[in-house]
Amino acid sequence: MHLSTALKGIREPDGPKGGYFNSDTPGQEVLRRACVTVSAEGAVTARFYYAAPAYGRSIAGNAAALGVCDHLPQALQWALVWGDKAAAGALAVRTKENAVSLRSQTVSAGGVAFVANGAILPRKAGNSDLPMAEAVPFRSPPSMERTFTLPHGTVTGMLIMRGCTLLVGGGFHGKSTLLRALETGVYDHRPGDGRELVVCDASAIKVRAEDGRSVAGVNISPIIRNTPNKANTADFSTQNASGSTSQASGIQEALENASGIQEALEIGSSTLLLDEDTSAMNLLVRDDRMSALIASEDEPIVPLVTQVHSIVAAGSLSLSLSLSLSLPLYTPNVQMMVGGWSKQEVSEMKEDDTFLGVMDFVSQGRDLRAIEIESIETQVVSGTNWRVVFTATTAGGETGHYKTTVYQHWSGTLSLSSFSELTTDL
Repeated sequence: MHLSTALKGIREPDGPKGGYFNSDTPGQEVLRRACVTVSAEGAVTARFYYAAPAYGRSIAGNAAALGVCDHLPQALQWALVWGDKAAAGALAVRTKENAVSLRSQTVSAGGVAFVANGAILPRKAGNSDLPMAEAVPFRSPPSMERTFTLPHGTVTGMLIMRGCTLLVGGGFHGKSTLLRALETGVYDHRPGDGRELVVCDASAIKVRAEDGRSVAGVNISPIIRNTPNKANTADFSTQNASGSTSQASGIQEALENASGIQEALEIGSSTLLLDEDTSAMNLLVRDDRMSALIASEDEPIVPLVTQVHSIVAAGSLSLSLSLSLSLPLYTPNVQMMVGGWSKQEVSEMKEDDTFLGVMDFVSQGRDLRAIEIESIETQVVSGTNWRVVFTATTAGGETGHYKTTVYQHWSGTLSLSSFSELTTDL
């Protein structure tokens, strides 16, 4: 990153056309790259390209000499000499060591992924992998919380165990954002990314529908069979796959790549990530009405919903699915993370300034004085939803039970989503 920044700064603003340097700009992941390498003997090699300054078809010699002989050495000195970057370099090393250790401990604990409390999962924009500045930090459901000791400190967060995990909730609740973080959790991340302590099983692969893709020689018969055109799905090939056949092929290819052999489901292990937003729905589920309309033996697609229980029971494959629809998947072997609502300890929240501000906001204009807080729930969205059940007295001395939901924007602004008086005993 330092090299790319330094080289892009070399250019005479009023000079001839060209005259600029450039190199590969690293992303947020920590990967082996070719733009800068360090040999075992300590030799540093930097690779970049140079667009020589020119007037028409002739190189501007003086300008080129100034760039190569003067500006370039200064840029390389700033980018590649340790100097005042020692602290940043040490932080990068510690961050990498923590992530490697955390991924190993996650797998050893029977998990497939870990998301640290305080992690920043949302990105700045759809075309940017930088962290969102106003994002709400991640917080684990208490039932899934786990603490690990790392080489440089400890971390507490959400441990996702092997098996089937459903990320369930409404729109804009962060399901796809969390799944995306798990997808990139196979890589370590640079300091400041927000996902430094978000890790996933190194073999995890996200599989999506890709209409029109080419498929060559893939065995999709466990998922699709008995097609009307009698296609050989045990050795399936096409130049223009449908949504379901492309995703079925992706699943089978992922399994083969993870285990190296065709019988990956039987003897291998892997982690698949699926998002309903990018999946073929007829590959995920087949509802009762469709089952009544078309007999099972006449339906070529064996939906994933009918296979999840056997997969989880066999322990051969882990699945993480992001869903907003209702699927008949829940069993004691399936972890379900529902939409982010989590109960808070009333005794602790009574001293919390943010919660007290929410209750003051609710009481405004209603002449209510809360005398007992009965339950508090919060939900992290683009901000925080507060759902509170409480007992209060009116200015006339009457006592009532109330339930309210307040939305708190990340900027701190509050708005009332609902307010009602409860007429039944709680």
